[in-house]
Amino acid sequence: MWQRDTPMTCGRYQIPVPLGTEKVTPDLLLLACIGFTRDCYRLGYGGGFYDRTLSVLGPETVTVGLAFDALEISELEVESHDLPLNIILTEHKTFGSLTV
Repeated sequence: MWQRDTPMTCGRYQIPVPLGTEKVTPDLLLLACIGFTRDCYRLGYGGGFYDRTLSVLGPETVTVGLAFDALEISELEVESHDLPLNIILTEHKTFGSLTV
């Protein structure tokens, strides 16, 4: 876990990461959506970073997509590695559900 005085090292893509600390699994992730479906699949920015992260976190981490109503799309080609979010919140609607 990172704190202000945590030593850092250069990680993948030259991004600084904490050195010698334990990994922390988040309880909740907020994810930006540039598109989404009613069944809680999200369209992201195309790098696959969130997809890879979500695939290793497991179901203990609650995933919340944040989007505008206008970004709802009727169909999205879902690939085998894509996982639906638990819930998507827009300024007027909620899709999915939380079971906590």
